[in-house]
Amino acid sequence: MKIAVVGSGMIGLCSAYYLNKQGYEVTVIDEGDGSNNCSYGNAGFFSPSHMVPLASPGIIAQGLKWMTNPESPFYIKPSLNVNLAKWSWQFFRASTKKRVESAVPILNQMLMESRTLIEEILADTKIDAGFDNKGLLMYCKSQHVLDEEAEMAELGRKCGQNVDVLSSAQAEKINPGFEIDTVGAVHFKNDAWFTPNSFMNGFQDYLKKQGVKFYYKTKVTDAEKNQGHLKALITDKGKIEADQFVVATGSWTAKFLKQLGI
Repeated sequence: MKIAVVGSGMIGLCSAYYLNKQGYEVTVIDEGDGSNNCSYGNAGFFSPSHMVPLASPGIIAQGLKWMTNPESPFYIKPSLNVNLAKWSWQFFRASTKKRVESAVPILNQMLMESRTLIEEILADTKIDAGFDNKGLLMYCKSQHVLDEEAEMAELGRKCGQNVDVLSSAQAEKINPGFEIDTVGAVHFKNDAWFTPNSFMNGFQDYLKKQGVKFYYKTKVTDAEKNQGHLKALITDKGKIEADQFVVATGSWTAKFLKQLGI
């Protein structure tokens, strides 16, 4: 069976990896060259510690402050955009305690399994991407903030994570030589990181050796269908046929599918 994957970011390449292992004939198509996507320039952080969704009680007030600050983690350029207004309303509605409580176990499972799977991929492919599993140290300059992080630590423990609340002296032993005025820290031991561009380069090379075909700098312009079923993608380099298709184009997915009439 032939499967075409559109998008050569982390999701696209991982899809190609697992499908190839199951014996499928896989083709990856990307409009770029494999080095200009979000995954390639990502921070490379695997963060089970972040199991609480951004849409949560109390975030709206903070979010309104962040939205107007270009240097904040949640800056949104103001615009008269219907989709942005719709998304903002949905974000507001999702910021409830009930929604957070139902989301945390699911996000925790996804994050923990992703952390495990990336280690399995690295072991299998022998890619040296500077993987480091020392965990995340959250330093706190006030007791109030440390107390809040301690609550997050307790939530992490309930979800099966390995977390410690540390004094400033204990934190210094973990990260010797790093001097900062703090009252303590929380050590999320399941967190890890690597260098994404090193991994992406190595992953692409590995997949090519396994027989995965790559069509870079190839733009999908249309689709060929038969009785409502997608049969082939029409590109500026020719037609690419497949039995099934994986669309992994990130934030462009809705626009891409609409272009294909899906």
